[in-house]
Amino acid sequence: MTTQHDSRFWLYALHSSHASGRTWNYIRQTTGIQNLDVHGFLSMKHAAPNLATQQRIADFLDRETGEIDAMIAKMDQMAEVLETRKVSVIQQATQLNRTGERWDTVPTAHLFGSIGSGTTPKGDEHYSSSGDGIPWITTSELRETEIFGTAKSVTPAAVSTISSLKVHPSGSIAIAMYGATIGRLGTLGVDAATNQACCVFSEPAGVDMRFFYYTLWGQRDDIIRLAVGGGQPNISQTMLRRWRVPCPPFDEQKRIADHLDEVTGKIDAMLAKVAELKSLLTERRAALITDVVTGRKEVA
Repeated sequence: MTTQHDSRFWLYALHSSHASGRTWNYIRQTTGIQNLDVHGFLSMKHAAPNLATQQRIADFLDRETGEIDAMIAKMDQMAEVLETRKVSVIQQATQLNRTGERWDTVPTAHLFGSIGSGTTPKGDEHYSSSGDGIPWITTSELRETEIFGTAKSVTPAAVSTISSLKVHPSGSIAIAMYGATIGRLGTLGVDAATNQACCVFSEPAGVDMRFFYYTLWGQRDDIIRLAVGGGQPNISQTMLRRWRVPCPPFDEQKRIADHLDEVTGKIDAMLAKVAELKSLLTERRAALITDVVTGRKEVA
């Protein structure tokens, strides 16, 4: 006799297995690629109530998870609004003076003694495995934060023998020039080298580094629009050297940077709270599904 099943129930059951980590017991690493052990996965046992119970459970979870999903969607919308608000505040503060007029602009090449990049050394001998080397930044680490630690470090010998592998001083500003991270920013919290996809601004002359950082952040969309290339659009050091940025008096730059530190700090605190609430809702959703499909929680 063919046993009847509710596909919704079994989808929730598989979701529970994945969330609880049971599915990972059947993931195999082969030649650098993770694969699912199909035979083992299909032999995994689940609680199997009768069809009426499956339908009752599925109806309950459709309703309850639907409400949670709606709240998670609202968290995502709130985060998007806050991120948009942050960029708007940065743009207005860095581009316009107190009377609403635009500041005069200058090419970045006039503001920095050094605008450079780096490279990706070939050969394992150029990388430090002990963690005592020189931090080596890639664009994956540019996330609008101050960078202190990196996934990889290069050896002093690599820096001394590879001319394009320059160490940039702490306090420098880096921007990603291509790839999925194009336009992302970071501040060097330590002296560090970078790969070739980062452009680094250092040795400032008449520009507050925090103000410049916020300026690039506010201009990011404009910079990306000038990217060239098909599959992987990119911006170049040449373009970035010519890129014009607002240049108010130095004291005004510091005032604006102080103001933006305060305002964006408050927005970031709200974003962190939204992220925390979303995480709690996601955990609650997973726990509810597991409790119901395993029978730990009964539904009417």
